[in-house]
Amino acid sequence: MIRECEERPTSTTLSPGRPLPTALAVVEDSLHYRGPILVDDYLFASEHTRGIAKFNLPGPSTVVDCVVDRTYGGNLERLAMAYAEAIRDEVAALIDAGCQVIQFDDPVLLRHPDHAKRWGLNALQTCFRGLEGAARFGVHICRGYPDRSLEAQGVDYKANANYYADVLRWLSESTLDIISIEGAQSGLDLSVLSAAKDKTIMLGVLDVGSEQVEDVTSLVSRGREALKRLTARQLILAPDCGMVQLSREAARAKLANLAKATAILNSEE
Repeated sequence: MIRECEERPTSTTLSPGRPLPTALAVVEDSLHYRGPILVDDYLFASEHTRGIAKFNLPGPSTVVDCVVDRTYGGNLERLAMAYAEAIRDEVAALIDAGCQVIQFDDPVLLRHPDHAKRWGLNALQTCFRGLEGAARFGVHICRGYPDRSLEAQGVDYKANANYYADVLRWLSESTLDIISIEGAQSGLDLSVLSAAKDKTIMLGVLDVGSEQVEDVTSLVSRGREALKRLTARQLILAPDCGMVQLSREAARAKLANLAKATAILNSEE
């Protein structure tokens, strides 16, 4: 069972440098599945799109990094596996409802590669173990939402981009289909993409912390650079992360240019 924590934790590792929330969830009892939570939301989304509705769920490593544990004795691996085993039933329910693409948002894998290697990737795969082939599964691993105020103060709040090589290499051996990474804001060195081997890469090419709209030419150039390491079938161009910080006008303009750049790159194949 999880309820809201009335206490303010003294620290959190999810987003160093950011103000802490006033309350976090607290795990007071063993985690278990009690029935569908998101199926209705998926059905609503699928009814209002002309394409395929991708659905997102929090990944295990990220969940355990932002809750207060009073049940599992501070053992993050046990807590992550308990969450993963419970969320697998939700994934199965989404698939039964018709969901074809499911993404786990698990950026903490990049913040703590030691945890990722020891148990984080196993916990992630547990979320859909036995369901491979029933849908396409992906993971999103960004370096953290942009925060211009922290940047102005010189606060180093982003995850280390140098960890991407190791995490991509480990994920290349997984049963995941898609790996989504941040590449725009920090100007990621795309030579790291070779570590993904044959996985599909959803490459962030839109800065979600800036209202400035990337022009089509620069997006095409970034795509061509990525295609030196990936085949065309492996590459998906995308925003760095969610676009909630942007105005609707900027978000639409960015996505429109992204679609134009993708069309150009496809025409070159």
